[in-house]
Amino acid sequence: YRHRVRQAARGSCSARSMEDLLAEAKSAGVSLDFPIYSEALKCYADAEDWQRVDRCLDAMERGGCPARVESFAVLINACARRRDLKRAEAFWSRAIRDSLRPTLSLANALLKAAARAGDIETLERRLFSMRQAFDLSPDIISYNTLVGAYAEKGDIAGAHAVLDKITAAKLKPNAFTYTPLIRAAATPDEAEALLRRMIEEGVLPDAAAFNAALQTAV
Repeated sequence: YRHRVRQAARGSCSARSMEDLLAEAKSAGVSLDFPIYSEALKCYADAEDWQRVDRCLDAMERGGCPARVESFAVLINACARRRDLKRAEAFWSRAIRDSLRPTLSLANALLKAAARAGDIETLERRLFSMRQAFDLSPDIISYNTLVGAYAEKGDIAGAHAVLDKITAAKLKPNAFTYTPLIRAAATPDEAEALLRRMIEEGVLPDAAAFNAALQTAV
């Protein structure tokens, strides 16, 4: 059954079929442990079947193998892909309520959800609270998410201000830092200036950065 659950989760199994498979395994006397529930949780999240997600979380709690930080990271990342910030924050709150200590990867997943939803105010607030409430230092992924959100909104000044924060935090920018800025550049000259800045800072432009610069000339 463990193999069947794993294969189902990684295939085209529906949420209903996964729930039936777990019920069948339980009837056969199989102990549903954390790895099995984790595969089911991912299946339900990918299917956006949030009722089954909630039932699965409750079953994990009752079964003595409660959801872990990585479980909530899967759920929040699924919300981010669907730009569902409200649900992502609900899962974040449940993790805190369950006395789980957030990790940087979990916090970054929530930042990504805010960015995908276009909610820069929440993104900035969550970034600040990472350090204040949970003693988590934002990393380059955190700041890249913020740069991308500002660039997506067309707020180039805001995106450049984040670059200053990256420098102040003594973090090294990378191609993912600059590519959204290049994509949002108004002219080829601006894009070229950003490419030069990348190189001066020891950041090697990748294909995405060069393609973004070329698009400004089209």
